[in-house]
Amino acid sequence: MDREKLVEILEVLKSELNETHEVEDKDRIQKVIFDVQQLIDYFEDADHDRKNLKDRLRQYVDHFERTHPKLASQIGHVVEMLSQMGI
Repeated sequence: MDREKLVEILEVLKSELNETHEVEDKDRIQKVIFDVQQLIDYFEDADHDRKNLKDRLRQYVDHFERTHPKLASQIGHVVEMLSQMGI
């Protein structure tokens, strides 16, 4: 996955955040946004804990598959791309 694709996903997440009205989901989406931003930053700083980040993203996918399928799909793409990168 390249940085540009992560930036696109980040924009989708931000859009989903603006459309969500449930406080708990807003909090979780903000955490996902934070984690995707960490991935973007990873391209500039390789010292991030990538495995922990990937595990957290998988947990988000599990939760959002029920409540926000579009968001879950985007997060799933991030996790898949991380796997392809060997992370």
